[in-house]
Amino acid sequence: MIEIVSGTLDTLVGWDWSAIIQALVSIWVATVATLALWTWKRQSKARRQTDFLDALTDSIHDFIALMAAPTEMVRFAKIAIQSHAEPSQVDRRL
Repeated sequence: MIEIVSGTLDTLVGWDWSAIIQALVSIWVATVATLALWTWKRQSKARRQTDFLDALTDSIHDFIALMAAPTEMVRFAKIAIQSHAEPSQVDRRL
């Protein structure tokens, strides 16, 4: 039993521990960098989607604001046309 432990310790002492630690740290850094890049990619995609939705809602809001005046003009034109029609032909919906 002592021979096995002694042989194992002799083997472990003979290893180049600085190279082993450097290799493990390199693997760890590569893993962390990969995870960081994946996270950055997801955040970039989410930011682009958010920017698109913001632009879309702004455009829709601008369109609604611009269409208020023409809609009112059409409504007034319809009232003007109906004011010249006979009472039996008037559409009561505005």
